[in-house]
Amino acid sequence: MYVFEIRFSCLNCGNEWSEQFEKGDEVKESVLGVFLKSNKCTGEIDCPYCRTICCPVCNSKRLVVVKRKPLGV
Repeated sequence: MYVFEIRFSCLNCGNEWSEQFEKGDEVKESVLGVFLKSNKCTGEIDCPYCRTICCPVCNSKRLVVVKRKPLGV
């Protein structure tokens, strides 16, 4: 079940979009990009659940978080 939503903006092409995340997921911004550490993380380097978030239009990793909001439960 999704509990929060984040709106992203791509610094490369200007695209904006939202993604929803589950309880326990961590979305962190750094100079290397925006990274999702999933609540299902296996702890392995190549965990299939954790990922760097990329723009769905141009695949750039140069993103900013525009807004975070909880979803009504």
